[in-house]
Parts: sequence; structure tokens; C-alpha cells
Amino acid sequence: MSINLISGDFSQAKAILRDAHFKVSADRNKKENIGLLKLIKAREENIDFEIEQAERICGDNPKYPYRSSYYLTKFFQDLGFNYTHDGSTMRFWVRDVLL
Repeated sequence: MSINLISGDFSQAKAILRDAHFKVSADRNKKENIGLLKLIKAREENIDFEIEQAERICGDNPKYPYRSSYYLTKFFQDLGFNYTHDGSTMRFWVRDVLL
């Protein structure tokens, strides 16, 4: 019997473990760690956290500016990530990038 691992599932598991390790090992007195710990807490308390952030980033939330495919790619590349929007539904693509 073979086990097929989906790379997205593996990436999510890796992120969860990385977050858990950070939570127990981070110096809670450092300002930069406080923000990251708050972000982890927000993710843990809201199952829709990534999709809600994705809707903000791509502008599917009316309170935020719309970003076209070009500007989504530019947004992530300006942050130092090598992601290029592939033409798929933007909010789901952004959610996957965030995950």
C-alpha cells in the first residue's frame, strides 16, 4: 500500500509545526516576536484566517483596493517571494500562497 502525500498538505503540516516550535521557543520580550505570536494566535482562533486575508490582499473585500493579477504578483515579489499569479481565482491563489 502506498501513501500519496499532497505537497500542499505537507506544507501546511510543516507550517503548523514551525508555528508550534516558535510559540514555545520565542523570546516573548522581543518586539518582533510579539507581532508574530499575535499572528499565530489569530490563525489558530479563526479557521478562515487565510481566506479573509486573501480577500483583503486581492481586493475581494470592498474595504480594500482591487489588485489585478499583475499587481498580486508584484505584491508578493516586492515582499521577496518568487510567486507569479497563474490565472486561477485570485482569492484562492493568494490563500494558497499564504498557507
